Amino acid sequence: MVGRPTIFTGSDTVLFAKMFLATTLLTTIVWVVVTMLTKREPDSILLSFYRRVRPDVTGWKAIATLAPENPENARHWAESLVLDSGLCDGLQRLFGVGKFAAAPLAAGDISASDRGGMRLAHG
Repeated sequence: MVGRPTIFTGSDTVLFAKMFLATTLLTTIVWVVVTMLTKREPDSILLSFYRRVRPDVTGWKAIATLAPENPENARHWAESLVLDSGLCDGLQRLFGVGKFAAAPLAAGDISASDRGGMRLAHG
């Protein structure tokens, strides 16, 4: 990262790893603090959401007892696998875009062609 001040030192790979870890740590701290400072939703709103969406009972037991008309539906292992793999796919895409956006480009990586378009340089 030529011309940019940095608080980290090391090779490009080490710099990226340190920047990634620092960003993740800072984001997690902000996320937890904001979560703890946010006022809890009233039970009536949570109950309405639970009845409409019917999420897995894990983490919803207190609200699930208020909605006896909805049977407790522990997710089947296959459903969990599909949902979790979709989550992993989404996170992989986010990390990929983040790496592309945060990684410095070498001179000539992207250049304008004589036809007015953009092309990636090879090599």
